[in-house]
Amino acid sequence: MKRLCLTTLGLLIILSGCKVEPGLKERINELARPHIFSLSRWELDSLSREIEAHVRQPLAQYSTDSAVVIGYFDLVARENDLRGQIDAVHGGFVQGDVYALQAELEAISAERMTIEREAEGIMARQLGLAAADLGIYNPLDPYWSVHLTFPPVQIKLQVPPQLLVVSPREYIDRLESITLNPDTSQADAVALEDAIEGLGVSAIVVGLGGIATYPSFVNNNYGLRTAIDIVAEEWMHQYLFFRPLGFRYALNELGISQPTDIVVMNETLAGMVAAELAAEVYACFYAQFLNQPIVQLAQPAFDFYGEMGNTRSAVDALLEQGYVEKAEAYMESRRQEFAEHGYYIRKLNQAYFAFYGSYANQPGFENPIGADMQALREKSNSLADFVQMASSFTSRNDLARAVN
Repeated sequence: MKRLCLTTLGLLIILSGCKVEPGLKERINELARPHIFSLSRWELDSLSREIEAHVRQPLAQYSTDSAVVIGYFDLVARENDLRGQIDAVHGGFVQGDVYALQAELEAISAERMTIEREAEGIMARQLGLAAADLGIYNPLDPYWSVHLTFPPVQIKLQVPPQLLVVSPREYIDRLESITLNPDTSQADAVALEDAIEGLGVSAIVVGLGGIATYPSFVNNNYGLRTAIDIVAEEWMHQYLFFRPLGFRYALNELGISQPTDIVVMNETLAGMVAAELAAEVYACFYAQFLNQPIVQLAQPAFDFYGEMGNTRSAVDALLEQGYVEKAEAYMESRRQEFAEHGYYIRKLNQAYFAFYGSYANQPGFENPIGADMQALREKSNSLADFVQMASSFTSRNDLARAVN
């Protein structure tokens, strides 16, 4: 089973290079080429290292020692703090011994590396157990009597590639998505965006929390709770690949065009299920160690999410009337307004909405698909039933019929 999963998912990623078509997409890829991150090469290298590491040092099969994972993320936080201190000294903002800080950083990084693989294995096992507790095992369930977690959960705790997203200017849609090297500088990202926009399209480079490669990329810089969310969501994307909805989403990623609704439905479903899976992982394995009181925050005077939703609606209306330049000027004015209220967005354009608009249940980006998915979840007897039903859909109409 594991070999089948590795082969199938690996083939999907390798074949993603076939997405490029002659013409505009070819020119986009040519401009991005110096910064492109090869997922297929990383996939093969990562799997070979994992096999080698397993031969040298097999992990305890049933270990779920949360203390190791908590310690790992404490070390990551300390590394980031030290890097900030070093940058502050180099910038002349504070006084300090750079050499001593660098030596401490190297020591902590080495300590973190010694437990990284163990932390990855523990988090993977915890998600598998939590999914089983909620009745989610594999895409063939309930037709297959063997309750085996599939795909097997495998993760890599490291900063994932960045993502170049390209949209037409005349309407909002994801025309192309290309993974870029994780260390691509902001200056290089801006230069690439400018060059691609010279082709008459909208472009943006965004950071990612994770990617559903195999093993999954999981960004380790956002803290433990966010990492749990990412582990759950990327595994859910892998799971959905073997279901009708997720397979159609994969075809779209390979350049075999599918309705935009398929992308939104798949992303929304994965996000909703992952939120419940992650909550189960946290409750079962971490709440007893990290139980923190819930602080009721005051309602901010500026409703960012509501204003972002209004912005998207206004942009859509302008684009539908053919006012492209007016829509772009409006987005820039809104970006500046958000900044005045403490919400800093580097770039707000069609490509921005093409990327973040895929998540129909997220605040500020809600649309009827998100509302229908939520209604279906409320009608379902369990999370497993919800996954089974929603992942069988092949069109927006299937979802609409299910909730009406």
